[in-house]
Amino acid sequence: MFYYVTINQKRAYKVEIPNFSETSDAVSTEGESEQIRLNELQPGFLFAFINQHPFDIHYKRSGNRFTCTIEGKEYEVLIEDEITYAVRQMAQKSEVKKEQVELTSPLTGNVIKVFKEPGETVEKGEVLILIESMKMENNIIAPQSGVIAKIDVKVGETVHTGQRLLLLSDQKANAQN
Repeated sequence: MFYYVTINQKRAYKVEIPNFSETSDAVSTEGESEQIRLNELQPGFLFAFINQHPFDIHYKRSGNRFTCTIEGKEYEVLIEDEITYAVRQMAQKSEVKKEQVELTSPLTGNVIKVFKEPGETVEKGEVLILIESMKMENNIIAPQSGVIAKIDVKVGETVHTGQRLLLLSDQKANAQN
């Protein structure tokens, strides 16, 4: 059976979860592939090989949500079957209103600066977010004039290709509300 594993509410992998001690391929929704092998040593503690690199994973479970600690860093992990994942994805897409534009990241990198706050007006071509990738700074510009409805990222955060950065509302729609 296939499951979707979402890490820190950002990166999702489609994984066939076999029995423990078997190797599984995990394919991210961006098409990247990882090989994973898990061995549960005791409840709350896994030994994992991810792309042939060993990791000790301490975890706490609450339903289908896990808080995992790997090399001192904490990750929130959500495991869903294919139907639950699809329903959640549709619900997230429905939060984007017709008069809003979803601005997504064209590349993977680190957010260096966010120039606007929700509620602020922007003009077409204005720089909204600065992302550093491969030692180069990349300007994310407004594709149209409007008002910032929601910002989904913060300075210092790593973003991935296709990840939503912000919602931009049409100025005309805001004037009518």
